[in-house]
Amino acid sequence: MSRHFTPKVITANDLMLGDAIWLTEDDRWTRDIAQAELIEDEAHATIRLLFAKPSPRSPLALIWPMPN
Repeated sequence: MSRHFTPKVITANDLMLGDAIWLTEDDRWTRDIAQAELIEDEAHATIRLLFAKPSPRSPLALIWPMPN
């Protein structure tokens, strides 16, 4: 039996300012959670995580996955 995928948003932390930020559908980071992309498919989530993964010099800390 396959496990049900719970919709998620990709969250990160702006380490320079200490703010929580969310990834939008148009590949921006926003401080407004209402603009966050709601991901409802596990395969799409994997692709979005690859895009969102910060580089070693990035001022972002990616927070994923959140425990259910």
